[in-house]
Amino acid sequence: MSSEPIPTRFFGLYSDALGSEAVEFETDGTDLRCRLRGVDFYGPDFELLEPIPGSPPDRVNQFSLWSACLCSFSLSLEMPISVSAEGGLAEGRLQANIFIGDSARLDSPTTLRLTLIVGEDRYSGSGRSGWFENELLEIQALLPSGTFLKACINCQYSDYSPAGHGFFGWLNCFRFMKKEYLDSPGKMHLLAIERAAGTVQETFLCPDFERRIPGTGYRG
Repeated sequence: MSSEPIPTRFFGLYSDALGSEAVEFETDGTDLRCRLRGVDFYGPDFELLEPIPGSPPDRVNQFSLWSACLCSFSLSLEMPISVSAEGGLAEGRLQANIFIGDSARLDSPTTLRLTLIVGEDRYSGSGRSGWFENELLEIQALLPSGTFLKACINCQYSDYSPAGHGFFGWLNCFRFMKKEYLDSPGKMHLLAIERAAGTVQETFLCPDFERRIPGTGYRG
C-alpha cells in the first residue's frame, strides 16, 4: 500500500566568505529546509534556497543572495541513499561536495562531485557535469551487475520535464498516475500531464518504487 514519504535528515558543513558551520538539512522528498546563522532557508533545490518570509534583515544580510536565493557558498554533505544488492537492501552514504557560485557571474558556475559509499566500497562520479542526474547515472554505471541505487533517479515512475530541469530535484513523480505516464505517446503529452504530477528529488525513496525499465518515457 502506498504511503506518504517520511521526512529524512542529513548533515554537512556549510562555508562562505564569513566562515564555516555545521548544517542539518531536512527533506520531505520535494523541499529542503535548513538553518544557518539564525536564518531558516527553504527551497526545492540547493541552488534555490531562500530565507523564509519575515527573516530578520540584519541576519539575512550576512549572506550572498541572487534573485532572493542563497549563492556563493559551498557544502560538504553526507546523504543517506538506499542500495539494492544481491536481493537485499543496504544503506549507502552519498557524499556530495557542492559549490554554488554567484549566478550573476558566468565564470562562477555550480560544481558538484558525488561519491557513493557502500560498506568498504566507494564509487565516484567524474564531477564534470554539474548535475545530480549525470553524477548519479555515472555512479550507477560503476556498480556491480545486479546492484542499483534504490532511489527516485532509478524509479519507473519518475521523469524529467521535456522543458528542462534544475541542479537537484525536479523529477516529475507519476506514482499517482502510473498508467497515464507509461502510456504517454510523447513529449507534448508529458508536458500536459506533468502539471498534475509532483516533483521529487533524485536521492529520495517512497514505497511505490519500481526499478526503471530502459527506454521508458522522455529520459529513456
